[in-house]
Amino acid sequence: MTALIIGIVVAVASIPLFKLWERHNLKKNRRAWREAAQRRGFTYVQDREALKVRLCHFKIFGLGHSQRVNAAMSGRMQDAEITLVDYRYVTGHGRNRRIHWQTICVLSSPSLNLPHFFVRPEVKLLDFFGKMFGGQDINFDEDPQFSKAFVLQGHDEEATRRLFDHRVRRHFARYRGRRLQIEGWQESLMVHDGKVRKPGETKDLEDLAFSFFGLWR
Repeated sequence: MTALIIGIVVAVASIPLFKLWERHNLKKNRRAWREAAQRRGFTYVQDREALKVRLCHFKIFGLGHSQRVNAAMSGRMQDAEITLVDYRYVTGHGRNRRIHWQTICVLSSPSLNLPHFFVRPEVKLLDFFGKMFGGQDINFDEDPQFSKAFVLQGHDEEATRRLFDHRVRRHFARYRGRRLQIEGWQESLMVHDGKVRKPGETKDLEDLAFSFFGLWR
C-alpha cells in the first residue's frame, strides 16, 4: 500500500503544475456547460471530436494546431439548430506559443442556402501583402467603406457578390471595428468575435448570429 501511495505521489509530482491547473479548470468549465445546457433544455454534446469533424469545413477549425472543442451544447431556437462551442487552438511553439480561445455560435437550418463565404475585419498591412501574393478579397466599387473595413472571400465570387447586396453590407457596417468573423456554407452559419463567454452568458453572441441569420433565411 505504501509503495502504491508513493507511486501515485511521484506520478502526480511529475505532471507540471500548469497541466494540473488546466485539467481542473477544464473539468469545472465542462460542468458549467453541462448545467447551462440542462437549464436551457439543450443537449450537452458528449462526443466533442465528432462535433469538430462535423464543423471542420469552417476555416477556424483548420487554424493553428492542438485544436480542441472544450465543451459544447445544442438546441433549437427560431427555426434553427443552434450549437454553442467553447473552442481553442494554438499557434506557435515555445516562447512564441499563443492560445486562441473563443466561443463560437453555429446556426443550421434548411431555410439557409448559402454559397461559401468568409468575412472578417481587414488588417491593413497584413492584407496588403496578402493581396500582393494572390490572397482573395472581394471588393465593391460602389461601397468602398465596406471594402476597406472587411475582407470578404468566397468559393464562387459572383454568388458571394449577389449575397452581399447593399442591405447586407449596411448591416455589417454596424460592426465595423469588431473582431467579427462570419462564415457561411449551405445550411450553416458560423459566427464568433474572438471572445470567450461563460456558458450562461452567450445571449449577445446568439443575438449577433441571429441578426445575420435573419438576413439570409
